[in-house]
Amino acid sequence: LESVDLAQIDNTTIPASCFKESTVKTVILPLNLEAIPDNAFYQSQITSIDIPSSVVSIGVSAFESCTSLAGDLILPNGLQSIGSKAFYSCSKLIGNLIIPDNVTFIGSEAFYGCSRFTSLTLGTGITTISSGCFYRCLGFSGNLIIPDQVTNIEKEAFCYCTGFNGYLTIGNGVKEIGELAFANGFNRFYAKPLLFTKVYCKAIAPPVILSTTFRGMDCTDKYSYLGVPIDCKTTYDTKTWKELFEIIEEIEF
Repeated sequence: LESVDLAQIDNTTIPASCFKESTVKTVILPLNLEAIPDNAFYQSQITSIDIPSSVVSIGVSAFESCTSLAGDLILPNGLQSIGSKAFYSCSKLIGNLIIPDNVTFIGSEAFYGCSRFTSLTLGTGITTISSGCFYRCLGFSGNLIIPDQVTNIEKEAFCYCTGFNGYLTIGNGVKEIGELAFANGFNRFYAKPLLFTKVYCKAIAPPVILSTTFRGMDCTDKYSYLGVPIDCKTTYDTKTWKELFEIIEEIEF
C-alpha cells in the first residue's frame, strides 16, 4: 500500500499515531480536518503532505523524523498551534517557512533540524519562541524579524542557524532571551555569534540576556553593531549588551 485517500470522509481529526512508522508514501487528508494529532506520521515514509485549510492544530511529533517528506511546507492561515517536535528532522522540506499570524503557540524543537528552508517569516500571533524551536535550520538566509508581540525567546531558539546573512531585528516586546538563542554552534563554551550583519533591538528596556545568548562563554567574538531606540543607549551600555557589541547606536525605529 503506497497511497491513502481520506479526502471524502467527514472526520475532523484522525487517530493519534495512525500512520506512525507507516510505509505509505502519499496520504490525502480529510478536507474538513481540524487537528493532526500527536505522532500522526511519526517516522513514516510519506514523501509530501497537503495540510487542509481547516486545520487549526498540529500535534506533538506529528511529522517527527519523516525523512522522506519533501517540498514546500504550506501552513494554513487558520492554524493556531504547532506542537513540540512537530516537524523535527524533516530535513528535505524546502522554500520559505511562513508561520501564519493566527499561530499563537509553537512547541520546543518544532522545526529542529529542518535544514533546507531558505527563509523564515514569523507571524504576529506568537508570544514565545520555544527552546530549540529552529535549532540547526541551516538554510535560513537574509533577515530575521522577531515580531513585537514576542516576549520571550528561549534557549537555543535559533542556535546553529548558520545561513542568516542579513540583519536581526528584535521586537519591542521582548523581555528575555535565553542561552545560545542566537549562537553559531552547540558548544556553550566556544560557540560563535551567527552571521547577522547588524542587530537592532526595539525594546526600550533592554531584554534580560546571558553572556551566552549570542556566543559561547569562552568566545571573544562580538557583533559589530547594535541599534537601539532613541534615549536608550545609556541603559544598554550598563547591561550585558555592552560586552557583546562593538558599537551601540541610537536610531529611530
